[in-house]
Amino acid sequence: MSKLNSLGYVVLSDTMNSRVFGDSVGYKAPSDKKVDNIREEMEGFGVNFPVKNPDNFFIDDFALPELQASNIKEHFDAISKEVTEARVRLMKDFAYTEIPDAPDQTKFFMYAGWVKYPFDGSPEVVDGIEEKIGVFDCETFVKGSDFAHPILATAVTEKAYYIWMHESFVNPKVPYTPKLVDLGLKDGVFIAHNVAYDRARTSEAYALGKTNSWFDTMSAHINVSGLASGQRWWYIQKQAKKSMYKADPIWADKGSMNNLIDCYNFHCRPAIPLEPEDKKIRDTFVDATSMSDFLPQRDDLIKYALNDVKITFELYSILVLKYLQNNPSLTTLAGHFGISAAKLPVVSDWDQWFADCEKQWEDSIARQEEILGKMATEIYQSWNEGELTDEDIKDDPWLSQLDWEASFKLTKAGKPSSKWYGVPKWVRSVSAKDLVDGKPVIEGISTKNRLSHLLLRLKWGDQPIKFFTDKGWCFKDEDSGNYTRIPHKDGEGVNVGGVLTKDYVEDFESGILSSDLPQAKELISLAVNVAYWTSVRSRVREQNVERVLAPNGKEFALIIPASVPHNTSTNRAGENLWLTVPDPKYDKIGSEIKTRVQAPDGYVFVESDFDAQEAVVASIFADSLHRVAGSTQFSHSILAGSKDDGSDMHSMTAKAIGISRAIAKGCNYGMLYGCGAKTLANTIRKGNKNIPMKEAMEMGKKLIKIKKGEKASRLSQTLIGGSDSYAYNEMARIANMPCPINPLSGTKMSTAFRPSSVGTDFWTMRNNWCIQSTGSAMLHAFMTAMEWLIDKYELEAEFCMSVHDSILYLCPEPQAERVAALFQVAHAWCWAWMRYNYGIYELPVANAWLSSIEIDRIFRKSADSSTKTVSQQKDEGDGRSVSVQDLIPVFNSMF
Repeated sequence: MSKLNSLGYVVLSDTMNSRVFGDSVGYKAPSDKKVDNIREEMEGFGVNFPVKNPDNFFIDDFALPELQASNIKEHFDAISKEVTEARVRLMKDFAYTEIPDAPDQTKFFMYAGWVKYPFDGSPEVVDGIEEKIGVFDCETFVKGSDFAHPILATAVTEKAYYIWMHESFVNPKVPYTPKLVDLGLKDGVFIAHNVAYDRARTSEAYALGKTNSWFDTMSAHINVSGLASGQRWWYIQKQAKKSMYKADPIWADKGSMNNLIDCYNFHCRPAIPLEPEDKKIRDTFVDATSMSDFLPQRDDLIKYALNDVKITFELYSILVLKYLQNNPSLTTLAGHFGISAAKLPVVSDWDQWFADCEKQWEDSIARQEEILGKMATEIYQSWNEGELTDEDIKDDPWLSQLDWEASFKLTKAGKPSSKWYGVPKWVRSVSAKDLVDGKPVIEGISTKNRLSHLLLRLKWGDQPIKFFTDKGWCFKDEDSGNYTRIPHKDGEGVNVGGVLTKDYVEDFESGILSSDLPQAKELISLAVNVAYWTSVRSRVREQNVERVLAPNGKEFALIIPASVPHNTSTNRAGENLWLTVPDPKYDKIGSEIKTRVQAPDGYVFVESDFDAQEAVVASIFADSLHRVAGSTQFSHSILAGSKDDGSDMHSMTAKAIGISRAIAKGCNYGMLYGCGAKTLANTIRKGNKNIPMKEAMEMGKKLIKIKKGEKASRLSQTLIGGSDSYAYNEMARIANMPCPINPLSGTKMSTAFRPSSVGTDFWTMRNNWCIQSTGSAMLHAFMTAMEWLIDKYELEAEFCMSVHDSILYLCPEPQAERVAALFQVAHAWCWAWMRYNYGIYELPVANAWLSSIEIDRIFRKSADSSTKTVSQQKDEGDGRSVSVQDLIPVFNSMF
């Protein structure tokens, strides 16, 4: 059974501990004196002993798989090698291949499908790519479909170039039908620059089960030499020849932008740098409206596509070796392959669901315009009929902001010189082109329109709002008499362009933002209804839904998300829609999109969140000084803190400076990412926009002192006296290494912003990297463990996607509990590896096991979460949640 460690936290028993850390790892308890000193220090920060441990932390021992080495680190080395070895061998061999120039246009064979151009032979028609590894690129007919399906594809392997053509590209007289490229392989390795785009246009991607692996040279570059956000602007300015620098910064040649040409020039260092491709040729794919538009430049388009694969290969041949050196643990490559293989089964009525959301959105927009149009028309008619006088307008703080200028010019014959005779300018700006019965028809006013704010007579704190071109929407400060910007969610000094948005709903509800007109409440409701769908509808429309057969013979719908394995300089994955999908909000059209991801018949999702992943990482940083789990106030709040008694991390921060727990959560993570007092102040003001910036800054400074502490001396960078000082000191130690390395997997920081390149600059980015890159490595480690375990125990589960800290797998329903058991094993292994690297050879139960695993047909926050919204009214039932205790019989039967 679980036991108590020297400080009183529940940790794994000795037997279980040896199963996750390895037989060679021996735990040595700290001395009584050290324990007394730790407790005394923690009590100084308000920690009470004995530790309150929930009863469910005391768990009987159960069976676990044997490690493949004597310790957990070497275990991950062994299993990551096992799952990637064959592909790594292929990739290295391919990198050393000599690839000749592409065939010239005199040899192009116009054929619908694949034509192989061997380096030492004649062109031949083939069914697909015949070698196991190659570079692939496709070009698309952008206006041919919402998804932009491929019309031309090229590839190069160690033996040949390949060209694939759509039949309408070969013969424009053939009616165009969107189709995908058949690669002809399901067990190959393909390389592309931004594989998310190319992979989704191959038919083999749309299937359950193992298929081709993809290596992304764009992601590899971001990982090895990608730029921090604060560096990109310099490269953009330099390319536009607007740089304010007289000389290049010292880091100018340490990284590059992510596009293919810049990456090629940076890594390959050709004697004559490549210039960006001919924009006229490239834009043909974007601008063409019919297949015949490609015909005049067809040979040039093919040459362009062949050149891309040749350049990509040359980039790959250098970059893949750098990537493997930059990521000494093969868990990173395994994660790269896994994320590149993301797939999302969705509801069979996806198209109808999209159409229903569009209809509701259009109806809500129309209702907004109807209400606002009626209000504007009434004001105009009142003025036109003389009921509303110029004096009335002058005295009205809202109507006086409108442009009432009107033309009363007559022709020589004494007739109006314009149909807009006597119509105020503001009315003309929102009227249809044609008059009806000689009167303007007001239309098209939305809540985004500045006019709507004035029609609704909006007030901020009982003061009429006023628009200034240079300051946005403002209100009059009663004390100073000056106009002050309405607070913006992004902080002080940012102009507010409109308040009829979701960002100001709470202010309407609290009365800070108000209107005496009854129409205001309905318009705010409508604005909230449409806000989410407005922001995503174009990206949702671009999703390509393919109907495919599952292994059980049943048809289902599948989407390939555009997942980028390393999308940021912290190595986090990226995707332009699915990574930001929210949990359903009843009053927001389309916000149920996440729950439209549903398993095919006979299958279920197994899903869980890495509970407070980045906070746990930071707590291990804190514990690294004493090498005892829970030896700081920070780690105590993670391992034993509770929302119920206010002892968890976020509740304690909230109490410390008098803010809500939700805002405190934002402050805590902001500090972990390296933000300062000003950013904290902006976060604090999100919870209460009436707090003056000066006061919020003081609150931010107070929080930094409480949490981080103060410098030990004027010249020292070591922090002391804060509840979390040890965590921030460890982050600073990593961030200030000449070449910082990730404390889990050993991945090195990008050459573009490591201290050996930038000195002390970009501190926030480097600090952020310490936390976020470790979280990224944790995902890669989990995926590696799952891939190995799934193969070992012969299950049919596969990775679907990771959204934030949530991980989603799909499996046949009868295998769900066994897959859930593997989730727990992989999770425990990951945290054991992290603690092992810091010499903390004990694993707290609070951190060892996922608190809950959802087994469900639907992708949602929890198995009993509602999926209902204004645009999805069906009751779709519940899934089920399982805990580690529920799975003990499964563990004991499997291992």
